[in-house]
Order: sequence, then structure tokens, then C-alpha cells
Amino acid sequence: MYDPLTAPGPGQGCDHVASYWQATADTVNDDGILMGEAETDVAVIGAGYTGLSAAYHLAHVHRAGVIVLEANRPGWGCSGRNGGFVTPHISRLSSQEWLTRYGIDGARSLFAAGLDSLNTVRRLIHEADIDCEASPPGFLHVAHHANRLPALESRHQLLREIYDFETEMLSANELRQNWFCGAEAFGALRDPVSFGVHPLKLALGLLQLARQCGARVHSATPVTSWRCRDGRYTIDTPGGKIKARHVLIATNGYSSEKLFPQINGRILPVLSSIIVTRPMTAEEKNETGFVTSDLMVDTRIVRPYYRRLPDNRIMFGCRGALRESAHQDKPITAKLLRFLLTKFPALEDITVDFFWSGWVNVTYDYMPRIHRAAPEPGLVYAMGYNGTGVATSIQAGKWSAALLAGNGDDLPNPLNQELKKFPLPLLRRHGQRAMIAWYRLRDAL
Repeated sequence: MYDPLTAPGPGQGCDHVASYWQATADTVNDDGILMGEAETDVAVIGAGYTGLSAAYHLAHVHRAGVIVLEANRPGWGCSGRNGGFVTPHISRLSSQEWLTRYGIDGARSLFAAGLDSLNTVRRLIHEADIDCEASPPGFLHVAHHANRLPALESRHQLLREIYDFETEMLSANELRQNWFCGAEAFGALRDPVSFGVHPLKLALGLLQLARQCGARVHSATPVTSWRCRDGRYTIDTPGGKIKARHVLIATNGYSSEKLFPQINGRILPVLSSIIVTRPMTAEEKNETGFVTSDLMVDTRIVRPYYRRLPDNRIMFGCRGALRESAHQDKPITAKLLRFLLTKFPALEDITVDFFWSGWVNVTYDYMPRIHRAAPEPGLVYAMGYNGTGVATSIQAGKWSAALLAGNGDDLPNPLNQELKKFPLPLLRRHGQRAMIAWYRLRDAL
């Protein structure tokens, strides 16, 4: 079982994880295994959202030569495993926490960057005609207990007054009438711009877009070593070698600290797990009133995320096990199903057709980074999306391309800073266990 904190890399040539997304996406060609030597302006390591977006923007906007190296398959990591939530949430921090930490101007800058990220994704889908099952806009932050409503009301007011962003407060009765009927739904804050996608189809659409613009994307080509000499980078792979003037590390939750010492002690890969049920019957859909395609989370700290898919299945995700382990699959599946049934008791006979997990990259301050890694002159890393990264990671590719092309002026603070180091990084897994236990206790109380 793979753990990015201890493994030298994610393997070579592995197929996409067996998921609902993998089962419902068509194959898209890439450039195969890199064989022999090649030279390029920019070598991108990782063919997820960030790497593919960077490749597209470098090739299309900045007219740079680009080669992308992917250890397994494009979209193999969380870009092909996530819940498909395209939101302006640029980090795990709330809009109030941004205000407290960065002041009004800093918070507004980050909020604007989040909206710009969402609009970048929407524009790419439209302009490239990417068939990724984009849903109508709508995101419900559901109060799972009545005592969570005041916090949602406060956030509703804050978004209007500080960020000039209009949301809608919905009562429990309005939810039952127009969105869904279930337990743990005492009201909701509705964001009118977020939308859902088929995440793997989105990744494969970006792959096609990058290659159409001239970027090369090599699958089953892990980086085994790299070095910089006289401002030029040499990157070794099992079948070849690349020489490049610039390098972008875009591996996020699948980053190897053994391979990239610039991020040592600065990331915490955390498993998130997802189930997808069989399609609801007409009777089940009627009993639950589950007609909305809106994205949903609740107000827990360890929060579940869920949505109805176009074929009337329900996707439901939450934090997974501490480490990947085959013997954990059945218990985690059962746990997620029980969690789903607390929200929709009428689905007591529903069964699960798909289960999978993926590594989310959590940072010490819950903020992503797009940073030029000193003292390397041409090395940039972009990562740390904290489980809210569909839009942010694609925008990070755009920002990274600009930074590598010599223009990173529009990248707001603190996103352009170095990743913060975890205290006692060798104990990160123990700290993670303790923090999750504390969060779950707070949720229970």
C-alpha cells in the first residue's frame, strides 16, 4: 500500500483506480512512455489538473515547449478521484478566518482569486467543449444541527458585506420542498456559482487540450532523479532523460519528499474516501425528494461531501483511513454508508457499487502555494489544495505558467510564499490521528 510520506514514488504505469469515474470515462491517448533523450523549455512533473493546466497555458499563452512526465496515467491521482466539486473555496479556511488572518484587503484578494479560479474552469470547459457533465450551479452548506444555523447566518452576512457575494439562506422547509427531504437538514446556506463535474473527464479534457497546443504528455514515466547544473535541469526516468530550463513540481498529495527535498516536512497527505451507490429507484427518489444536483457538505468539522449524480446514484465522501490498506476497504465503505443513511434514512435498502480513496495534500496553514523554490533558479512547485482543489489546482497551473514565464505579479499573498513546515514533521501521522480524534469529539459534542 502506498504512502507518499514513506514511498520513493507512486509506481509506474498503474491504471486508474477502480472508481465510478474510471468506469464511466473513455480512454484518451497520451504520448506514451518517454524513451531516449529530449530537451524542452519546461518539464512538468505530474499530469493532474495543475500539471495539465500549466502545460496548456505554457504552450498556448506563453509559446513555451513543454514536456509533462506522469508516473502512471494522466489524472491518476486526486484529479481523477475527487468528488468533482468546482468551488471558489481556495483553502480549508473560512471567509471569516481569511478576514482575521489577512485583513480585509488580503481576504478580498483571496476571495477574488477563488472566483477567478472557478471562472477559469468554466471558461476552459466552454472554450474547449470538454464533456465533463458539468451540473447546473449550486452548493448547499447544510446545517446538520439547529445550533449551526447562527454560524451560517453570520457567514451569509459576511459574504454580502465584506466580499460583495450574494448567497441565499434556506429554511428546513424550503430544503424539503425544493431540494431534498432527509434528516440532519435544519437549513442551508446556498452558494449560486459552484458546480459539479465528472473529475476524470475534466482531467482527460485538459490532457487533450494541452496536447492540441503542442505539449507532450508522457505516461508511465516516473522521475527517478533530477539535478541542476549551471541553471539547467537534467531529469532521469526509467527509459530516458530530459534537459530543461525550468521545472514545475505538480504532484500535490502524491509528492515524494525523498525525491523533492524542497518540500520536506511541509506536506501532509491525508486519505479521503468515496462511495457511489447503485441508482436510486423511483420510489427511493420520491421518498427522499432528492431532486437537486447541488453540491452539498454539512457543518461538521470532519465534514462529509455528497451529491446526486446524473444517473441518480449518490456520491458520498469523507475522511478515510490513516493509511492505505486493503483490509480497511470494507469497514470504511460500511462507515460511509452508515453516515449516508443518517442523512437519508429512507435509503435503508441502498447498496454501494463503488468505493475508492485518494490522497489529499494538507498544509500546515491550510493554504496552497505556488512558489519558486530557492535556491533553485528555475524550480517552481504548486500544491497544497487541502481537499478543495478542483478549481484552485487548475488555476494554480495557470499561475505557475505565468511565474515560469517571468510574470507572477497577479499571484496574491500568501499563495506565492514558501510552504510552511510542520512542527516535528516526523510525527505528522501521530498528529493527524490526534487531530481527527479531537475534531470528531467536537462534532459529537
